[in-house]
Amino acid sequence: MKRFGLVIAALLCIAMAAGLVGCQQIAEQAAESAAEKATGTKIDKEGDSITIEGKEGEKATIGQGELPADFPTDAPVYPGAKVVASYEQGTGAAKSYVVTFETADPASKVNDWYVTEIEAKGWTIDTKANQGENYILNATKGTQRLALTIAADQGQAKTLINETVTPE
Repeated sequence: MKRFGLVIAALLCIAMAAGLVGCQQIAEQAAESAAEKATGTKIDKEGDSITIEGKEGEKATIGQGELPADFPTDAPVYPGAKVVASYEQGTGAAKSYVVTFETADPASKVNDWYVTEIEAKGWTIDTKANQGENYILNATKGTQRLALTIAADQGQAKTLINETVTPE
């Protein structure tokens, strides 16, 4: 009889846990719907990522994101870097992009690669600056501007890269 009571208690705990997960999903859906109505945006949660799309086509993805499908091919992307967030706004030639990457490589190695790759892809570097393991690069190519910040996150043993491409 004592064993039966333990089995019943375990089943109740499992059922309560499943109910809490179900409640959490319902709460997330309600919050998403309320935010969409209040802001006029479309919110899509998929896995660890959240994508928010505005009325005029602007789009932001936060989490384990992907590079925007139409990200300029002449904008260098560090090999093996993982996209952690992206944002795109506008349409056509007026479209702007902001993408945040992370890599385990040291910031100095990332900076050196970008300097070489930017010049190889025909960009003109306008600004190069650094303070310790933090770097800033600004470049232009035709009507586009490229702004990079490269920063060592020593507490996490990774480097963060913020890459912005905008029309001039």
